Amino acid sequence: MKKRFHVFLGILAIILVTLVFLTATYFGNYYSYGSYAKKAMKSTDTVEVKREDDYIFFDGPGSDKAVIFYPGAKVATEAYAPLAQGLAKKGFDCFLIEMPLHFSMFGYERASEVTSAYSYDEFILAGHSLGGVSAARYLSQHPRDFTGLVLMGAYPTVKIDDSINFLSIVGSNDKVVNPDRYEKAKTNWPKGNSHDGLIFGGNHSYFGNYGLQDGDGDASIRPKTQWRHTIEAIEEYF
Repeated sequence: MKKRFHVFLGILAIILVTLVFLTATYFGNYYSYGSYAKKAMKSTDTVEVKREDDYIFFDGPGSDKAVIFYPGAKVATEAYAPLAQGLAKKGFDCFLIEMPLHFSMFGYERASEVTSAYSYDEFILAGHSLGGVSAARYLSQHPRDFTGLVLMGAYPTVKIDDSINFLSIVGSNDKVVNPDRYEKAKTNWPKGNSHDGLIFGGNHSYFGNYGLQDGDGDASIRPKTQWRHTIEAIEEYF
């Protein structure tokens, strides 16, 4: 009896070690950031870059509007620095939220750390891919804290309050977002305050600077072009 019990414990230990190894391997592998992002992480004459415990703050010349950004799954936070740097230059202070294990579902409430510590006339919550799904989830629970929501290569899985100004941006060559689910999710968009933006030639990956994501389509435009179109859409809509 004791022998069987020890065998059982041995098997259980092997299973637990294997699970820990597989989990560590899965969450430990993520998309790093490229040279454009590395450059954008440096402060300029107009934008100061500050790294805090749970976010990276891009402090530009604006003082009334701020974008809180949720990164995509398994993507380095810094990969979105070019987008954040560009938004800050245009007057939208930007906060890139650091997510536990690079998964926004584990830290989807972290926007509260910014809204409780800073005072802006308008907070706009934004997110890419799974980060967009998490951003929509958090905003649906705290609609009064925000005036806008921007999803990039993503769609809301919950109903967004009609008081929210909503902007959806996707690339025409995006092969990650399921088009059928994207269309069905439009029932969750705010009524009368929604805009559907399409970047021709853009893909899923080029909202950040982390290379080509598995399963994505090739873009026919440069990453810089996709960032510029994204920033212009946000500037025009908000």
